[in-house]
Amino acid sequence: MDILEAARYYVLYGDLDKAKSFGLNRAIFYAWAKYYGREYVLKGSKTGILSEIKKSEDKISTEVAGESVYQDVKTGYYIIGDKPQTPEDYDKEIKNKIELVIPYDKARDAAVKYISSFPKSILENQRLFYEKVYVPVRDHFIEKVVNRKRFGGFPSLVTMLYI
Repeated sequence: MDILEAARYYVLYGDLDKAKSFGLNRAIFYAWAKYYGREYVLKGSKTGILSEIKKSEDKISTEVAGESVYQDVKTGYYIIGDKPQTPEDYDKEIKNKIELVIPYDKARDAAVKYISSFPKSILENQRLFYEKVYVPVRDHFIEKVVNRKRFGGFPSLVTMLYI
């Protein structure tokens, strides 16, 4: 998810450092939500993880690609809790792990090309991005995106609507 989220940000906004921050931020958020979110909300918090973030002059709430995220005012990087996710954090947590399997530049370039094959309306919608872009490749990213073994390349929008 993280490399696709970073590629989505990069395709939409063109800033590589913030794309890395956003990709890592979303990976952390969705991992947390997958394992703790439903239980956390049921225990009495009306807003889940976001209620734990203290308001501060150092961060603002903003909407990016249909998602509400906190952003560090000084650096522009995205925040979970009180910690901004930096490009260096992304490289350590994501890039270096991908490098164990495949050259990161190859994976990143394939992800950007794949993401670029979708219309902006899908990329800017959190639910559509998840359903139409992420889910079809989540378990087989290398085969379907990097090696493009399904559909003989990237699927057309018409094909994706019927998946």
